[in-house]
Amino acid sequence: PNNDSYTYNFQTPPEVVAQHHGSNQSTVPMENRAMNVEQYQQQHEHYDHGITSSMMPIIERMEVDDILAKAPLIVMDGANVAHAYTDASKSMRTTQKGGRKPQTPSVHGIHVALQYFLQGRCRVQVVLPQYWMTQTNPNRLPILSPNDLILLQKLDAQGYICKAPPTDDDDAYALIMAMREDARAKTRTGGPKVGNAHVLSNDLFRDAIKRDDDANPGAPEASSLRHWLKGGRISYAFC
Repeated sequence: PNNDSYTYNFQTPPEVVAQHHGSNQSTVPMENRAMNVEQYQQQHEHYDHGITSSMMPIIERMEVDDILAKAPLIVMDGANVAHAYTDASKSMRTTQKGGRKPQTPSVHGIHVALQYFLQGRCRVQVVLPQYWMTQTNPNRLPILSPNDLILLQKLDAQGYICKAPPTDDDDAYALIMAMREDARAKTRTGGPKVGNAHVLSNDLFRDAIKRDDDANPGAPEASSLRHWLKGGRISYAFC
C-alpha cells in the first residue's frame, strides 16, 4: 500500500529537500535525484536512518525539487550599485569652494540590492574590484566608512563577493560570469534545470560592446554582447 504519512530524514550530506508524490517532505543526498528507495537503502546501509525495511512503504520514485538549481543568477555590478545608492541618497557634500566632493560608494546600497533579490529566491554574486577589500590602491581607493568596510567584509565572508584582480576590468568579470551561466542554462539537457542569468547594472557597457564588436567582426548579431545585453541587463533605481 502507498503510505504517505512517513517522513524520512536521511542525514547524508549534501542535503536537498525531496518530496514524494504525497504531501510530506524528506531529505536525501543531492546525487540521489530519482531512485528506488530499496536501492537507496542498499547503497547507504552503513548509515543509521532509524528505520527498518519492514517500516518502508512501497514508493516507486522519489523526485527532487532542486529550487536553488532553478533559481536565476543575478550578477551585480557592485561598484555601479554602490555609487548609484550614494547618488540616490543625495549625500554628496559641497566643498568650501563650492565644488563637489567625489562620490563615496555605499556598501549599504549593495546590501539593499542583495536582500531584494535574495527575497525573490535568486542566486546573487556581487563583482567588485579587489582593492575595495584590501584598500591598498591609493590612486583608485574608494573612501569607505568603517561601517561600510565591516559590512563588505561580512558579505565577502558569506560568499556573495567576487573580487576582480586590480589589473582586470571588473565589468568584464560581471559580464562573462552572467553570460556563461546564461549559456549553460539554455544549453543544458540533462540533470536539473539551471536558472538563467542577468547582470544588474545601469552601465550601458559601451566600451565592452565596442571591444566585442572589434574582436568579432562579421559575427552573427545573435551571438554578440550587444544582443545579449538587450535581455540580459537589468537596470534599477533606488527610491
